Amino acid sequence: MKKQKILKILLILLILGGIVLLFCPFVKTSREPSEEKTVLKLGHEISSEVFEIESQKKDFPKLDVNLTETELKRYETTEELMSLEKLIFSELNISLDESWKYYIHFYDEEKANGQINFTYYIGSEIETTKTITIPIENNSVHSVSYAYLDKNVNESNLLEKLTHFKATTIQEKYNLSAGETFLEEKVIYTYNYKNDSLIYTYNLFFKDEMQLINNDIGCEYIIE
Repeated sequence: MKKQKILKILLILLILGGIVLLFCPFVKTSREPSEEKTVLKLGHEISSEVFEIESQKKDFPKLDVNLTETELKRYETTEELMSLEKLIFSELNISLDESWKYYIHFYDEEKANGQINFTYYIGSEIETTKTITIPIENNSVHSVSYAYLDKNVNESNLLEKLTHFKATTIQEKYNLSAGETFLEEKVIYTYNYKNDSLIYTYNLFFKDEMQLINNDIGCEYIIE
């Protein structure tokens, strides 16, 4: 009787051992640590040459304008911009659409002198060096500075590269002191057609102990 009980116990132990071995791979997989993210270190800088651009200038027929100052926003055809849009197409062979963002800024209270800036974007986040800048002088425009209007890049590849970068990196944080006040942090992604570089720029804005706005804390990385 004792031998039979011992055999039964051994059989039960063998069965339990087999069950443990069977499920062991799944237990191991579930406990595997997730991939660690690369920390983007504050103070990291890249060569200033990466940011260099080469612009061109052109004079075109004088056009009187009556424009409203705006923040940066997606381009859309409006009645006040229609004549300017036609001029850009005829002089630069560029059709403005929602891939462009623009802003209008005036330097004086009379809003007679300022500039209009158009920037081409890839997706919703990648600002490029494909730009059009038009000075406003006495409520009229007659010249333009522009860059890389004839350049193109595989935009899908850039967007995939950006997605991978965001998924595999984390930004190092700055510890504010007792006398400093957080304002905002900004992340800018820029593509430079001159050197085929996708760039990450981070800046922290805060008030220091003198209540002055400080944006010296940040970093730059080339997205590989």
